[in-house]
Amino acid sequence: FSFKNLRFSASENLQNNRKIIGRKEFSKSPAFSPDGFIERQEYLWELAFGARDSSYCGCGWIAAYNLLHSAGKDTDISVLISEAEKGAVLKGVFGTNPFFIRKLLSGFGIELRLLPKRLLLSGKAKRGFIYYLRRNFSGHFAAFTKEDGKYRFYNVGKPPYIVSPEKFFEREKPLFTIVFGE
Repeated sequence: FSFKNLRFSASENLQNNRKIIGRKEFSKSPAFSPDGFIERQEYLWELAFGARDSSYCGCGWIAAYNLLHSAGKDTDISVLISEAEKGAVLKGVFGTNPFFIRKLLSGFGIELRLLPKRLLLSGKAKRGFIYYLRRNFSGHFAAFTKEDGKYRFYNVGKPPYIVSPEKFFEREKPLFTIVFGE
């Protein structure tokens, strides 16, 4: 790990990302599921996020995108990334502040509140996102929507990853969890 090369230009990132997203083949990227959700972050290495790339630290904006898509509020991905960069932690090296992602979604009309984990476990949450710290101390965001009594977790596991919250937590084994939902 190095703190070198932490500089970036938000306007250059935006221009670069617009070019990449503007390509015809972008929407056919294996990052996308057939129903238009971003499920494989590792294929987004060309999209800049802060001083890094989206395959490394883009899970925050990806969770926001997936929640917007689930609500039928598709948005320009390059603009979404640019807005999410404003909440980047250490220029994106440590991803995005989860409270900022909540605020970002609020600007698009998705109002989420901090939920106790037990509300998700009880099946009372409709949709939202989880920010969690893994055992290797890396953080990750996963958006979720309720489907037929279970939840679909996006950008986690083999898509479509539809399981009970217990199975999700059993698989991921988080050290720390924050849940925002409605």
